[in-house]
Amino acid sequence: MKLQFLQRPLALALMGVAVLTSCSKSDGPGSGGDGDVSSKYFISAQADGDYDYLITVDDLTQGSVSIAGNGTEVRSGYSWLFPNPSTAIGFIYQQGSPGVGLGVTIDQNGEIVQSGSEFLVESRFTTLGVAGGLAITAVGGQPMADQEDVYGAIFNIVNPDEGNHKETKTITTTNMTGTGEFFTFSGIVDGGNGTFLTSMVPSKILPNTGGGGSTGETDYPDSVWVARFDTDLNLLNIYGDDRLSYSTGRMRSRYHSQIGNDDSGNTYVFSSAHSDQTSKNAGVIRINNGEDDFDSDYYWDLDAESDGYKFMKVWHITGNYFLLNYYNTPNSVDRNDGYTKYAIVNVVDKSFKWLESGFPKPEEITASSDAFTIDGQAFIPLVVENQKPAIYVIDPAGATASRGLEVDATGITNVGKLTRK
Repeated sequence: MKLQFLQRPLALALMGVAVLTSCSKSDGPGSGGDGDVSSKYFISAQADGDYDYLITVDDLTQGSVSIAGNGTEVRSGYSWLFPNPSTAIGFIYQQGSPGVGLGVTIDQNGEIVQSGSEFLVESRFTTLGVAGGLAITAVGGQPMADQEDVYGAIFNIVNPDEGNHKETKTITTTNMTGTGEFFTFSGIVDGGNGTFLTSMVPSKILPNTGGGGSTGETDYPDSVWVARFDTDLNLLNIYGDDRLSYSTGRMRSRYHSQIGNDDSGNTYVFSSAHSDQTSKNAGVIRINNGEDDFDSDYYWDLDAESDGYKFMKVWHITGNYFLLNYYNTPNSVDRNDGYTKYAIVNVVDKSFKWLESGFPKPEEITASSDAFTIDGQAFIPLVVENQKPAIYVIDPAGATASRGLEVDATGITNVGKLTRK
């Protein structure tokens, strides 16, 4: 029997959305606690059907766990952010329909419990991230009311420290750089002092330009821009450079982040040269901490390192190490070609290593999810042919991998860590 322990607001209850239910705990590794648990790793695992299961474990590097009779049931499709050490915020993509967001944490036994109120996200989102303890989503390409050929972006900003209070704000993105084009945002990273940075993806305004973050042709495929906002959505600065094309990874409607901060607060802006209009190579440039312009002395051509492979996603691991998720075919950004190659790069030494030792071959991987990085390691959820889903543990210095925790489920959608409040 499942116990419904979330009291849903009436408006959400009327939608018939079964958001969060608790299952009885099993005796599997990492389940439950002794009443004085300080932290647990968080896993969102898929099952056949319309639900995912949120489970907690003590160790991602070894062992096995099952979703059978274990964890907390939620509707499938949530993307989870970790804006502070104790809270995971879930956003669900509803293809334009309102989606119910929720927050979770762990109790004294290390089990998943509600944190704050549920909230309604009325706009879709195409990119998301965290900054200053806030969970933030954005969608661009939104026609501005009563303004012909003027487009904007909608941001949803959720504050877990205020019970998941949500603010929705719309800003105009047309002609932000003086080019006459509008912009969609890709990736959100903390900029310090109550600010965040986000990459800008340009599009020409054409007849019948659609809403929803669709990116079309641009007259500026050989330029990259990054915006700095405060969390009230005041524009503080725009960084521009002509050494790269715009910075984004695309998968259907999603704009995946290709920007990340190192441990010193320097922001590395990667570009996979996604646009088929660009003459630029894939590469990376840098915004030094506290500066208002790109570092003119720093540039690294990643096409030369990868022999022409293009990447989709970027994560900072530790120090100068970043993890890049590549497409499986050179010079391709077609998802049908697969995207299960990975590389470790050191952005200071400019060293590049394919992730091969201890890691499955790209053609053996049937599903992958976003990496999680903590304590100098990266953790990549994978499904490999004829094996149960597992989390692979990545050592960046050696560019080596080992198979870690195995999860008896259909797949693994998110991994993180939660500390008890």
